[in-house]
Amino acid sequence: MYVRIPENRLSVTVVECISADGKSIPPLVIVPGVMIMEKWFHEKMTGHELVTVSLSGYTNEGICLIWLDHFIEHNNCGPDKEWHILLIDGATCHEADKFILTAKMNKIWVVKFPSHQTHLLQPCDVGCFRQWKHFQQVSLMNAIRSFEAEYLVCSFFRDLPSIREKTFTVPTIKHAFQNAGIWPVSFKAVKRKLKEYGKKSKKDTSLHIFKFKLELKSKAKDDIIAMLIIDSMLIQEY
Repeated sequence: MYVRIPENRLSVTVVECISADGKSIPPLVIVPGVMIMEKWFHEKMTGHELVTVSLSGYTNEGICLIWLDHFIEHNNCGPDKEWHILLIDGATCHEADKFILTAKMNKIWVVKFPSHQTHLLQPCDVGCFRQWKHFQQVSLMNAIRSFEAEYLVCSFFRDLPSIREKTFTVPTIKHAFQNAGIWPVSFKAVKRKLKEYGKKSKKDTSLHIFKFKLELKSKAKDDIIAMLIIDSMLIQEY
């Protein structure tokens, strides 16, 4: 958010969640502050956004639990429902006992990505966030062209539905999962991403135990390797 004084900027956190079938759930938006202000909201909002505040503007254990309830509601999770897999990063708040227990009680299998590998494996990072940032920048430039003196929280909430609608299309989401090698499971996609980001050490890539497999050529064997990698991720399941 940009206000009159260039040095006076406000950053908000937007938590997005997508699924391999091409769907996304409404976002969680965290605004720095103590109280939610009525003036933030705009008539163009969908009404399904989850808005909260924290002093830092970032997530914490309490907000993670709020988001988990949000995830449960929008994915029809529950003790008598089918199991869901929730792929997340290794943030400390995702390791809280109450977060894990609440997920288990609602048949959610929480699996974390390998450390420092979300840029390779997390579908949002691989295929969505670049477009999200692009359309947010377009909205900001449109506001400047419209001679808006300030771009406030209300301005952001006004533009948020349009940004998300343009970003989270079904093809974009499905391609993000495909390019990350998550679904359909593909070790070739993971190898391609590794090449894009340059040579990595065995320790950094977390793939050193599969080195002897890299010389296998056939698609069938590649699929087997991919399943082994997914299994290695699931070992880190909470």
